[in-house]
Amino acid sequence: MNTDELKLTDNAINHIAKLLQMAILTGTDIMDNLRSATLVSYEGKVDIHPDHQEAFENNIQAMLDELGDTSPEEDLVV
Repeated sequence: MNTDELKLTDNAINHIAKLLQMAILTGTDIMDNLRSATLVSYEGKVDIHPDHQEAFENNIQAMLDELGDTSPEEDLVV
């Protein structure tokens, strides 16, 4: 068993916080969100894989764009 001591980077901690926020906002299980994360280790530190972080940020932006496309006036039936 490998017992190297690893620490989370601030970036990884920030990403985990975002995953928790996403789970709360979407009503999804945090475990599913955490399982989706891809991690890398280097020099005793654990960070989010750059490709995963980019895809996650793109998904958030797509959700925000979709929300921005819907205005309250569109929802009104006259």
